[in-house]
Amino acid sequence: RESQETRGKFNIGTPISKRPKSVKNRKEFGHWELDTVVSSRGKSKGCFASFAERKSRIYIALPMPNRSKVAMQTAIEDLRENLPKEALKS
Repeated sequence: RESQETRGKFNIGTPISKRPKSVKNRKEFGHWELDTVVSSRGKSKGCFASFAERKSRIYIALPMPNRSKVAMQTAIEDLRENLPKEALKS
């Protein structure tokens, strides 16, 4: 029996389908989507956090030491520290 992938599935917070129209329609700057990208090269543990702003489609990638919750929280904090407050709405 094959194991089922469970990483990256969240059941907390507001689902994407219920986001406000201004976010969905890309009308307002400051709404970000985030994800993790992991190397597929052998035993490499290389990984980074990717952030995409919905309206402008600005893309930022920050290296992470691993794919842990703490590493992602650190990447989010780094992004917050380096962007103006107005650039972060959600």
